[in-house]
Order: sequence, then structure tokens, then C-alpha cells
Amino acid sequence: MKTLLKAALAASAAIGVIGFSAQSQAAVLTGSLAGWEATVGSWAETTNFGVPDGTDITGFTTADGVPVSVTEQVQSIGDGWATWSGGYTGQVLADYSSTSVTYTLGQSVKGFGLFVEPDPFSLIDITLTTSDGSSLTQAVQGEAGAQFFGWTGGGIASFTLSSSTDFAAGDVFSVAGVPEPAAWAMMLVGFGGLGAALRGSRRKLAVAA
Repeated sequence: MKTLLKAALAASAAIGVIGFSAQSQAAVLTGSLAGWEATVGSWAETTNFGVPDGTDITGFTTADGVPVSVTEQVQSIGDGWATWSGGYTGQVLADYSSTSVTYTLGQSVKGFGLFVEPDPFSLIDITLTTSDGSSLTQAVQGEAGAQFFGWTGGGIASFTLSSSTDFAAGDVFSVAGVPEPAAWAMMLVGFGGLGAALRGSRRKLAVAA
């Protein structure tokens, strides 16, 4: 029984290392898509949320499989939301009333970002605040001036976009996170020990019987 307990503790410790590894990478916020892309190297872009315009949603899944919880309404550029930037014509998320919207990530990511534009045709400050307390504020033009907000690094479970007025967000860029090789190795060692202990316990029970 003691051997079994030690193996279970080893497996638990290995899983803890994975969580700690993700938390230990400080996130770096950026307002530059080009800089973000250069840092992450490869990414997935989500331009469609899989439902018709005007649909109220409580979440979506990015092109690389990251579940995102958020309550917004889906619109398309030119059909519900008038302008954007960079020739983007995909879908965006808006509700025309909220001035603060929180997105919760269903799994770890190594990088995440999206474009944001205010509803009024004027220059409005918009702020991205990540779950670790970091923030980035940019003045964004509401007339075809959507601006990128994002970060690289791990440990972010959610983020909030806020402003003095309503806004839309869309054209999502993401890099799904995975445990580091060292963390995987420690986890496998822990579970290997647990399996060996279980086999040993079965043999002892058989002998006793």
C-alpha cells in the first residue's frame, strides 16, 4: 500500500509540473500582428464561427481546437458590422451594448490574439486585460480601423476586452498549447510507477488468496 501511495504521489507531482510549466511562462502583450506572428512561428486563424449572422452564441472553437467561452452575437463585415481593416470580410462578435467582454479559454495556449474595433466612427481607447493582470490599451479608429490585440506565452486562462463604448472582435489568431517534453516525460514516469505498483499489489493479493 505504501508503494502504491508513493507512485500515486509521483504521478500527481508530474501532473503538477505540467501546470507549473504552463504558468511559469510570462505572457507578453502586443498590438502588432506581424510581431506576434514572428514570435509564434505558426498559428491558426479563425474567421468564421460556424453559425449564421445574427446568432447569439456562448462560445466557439478556434481552428486549432481551442474552446473559447464568450457571450456575443455573430455578425459579418458589411452585414451587421459596417467596417473593419485590412480587407477582412469574415465574421466578428458584437452585441452593441457591452463595454466589457470576457473570453475564457478552455485549454492552455502559447499565443492568442484578435482584432477589435469600436462601434462609433471615432478614435476610442480599447483595453485588453489578461488573467495574470497584464494590460494593453490602444486607441482604435471605428471607421475601418480594427486593431490587433494579443499575447504570447502561457498561463493565461481568460482575457477581457473593455472600452467606454461597444465594440466588435474577430479574426482570431491562436496557437494551442501542449505540455513541454520534460513535463510529459515526468508524467509518464509517474504513471509508469503507478502501473507497476498496481501490478505488484495484484500479485500480492493473488498470493495471499
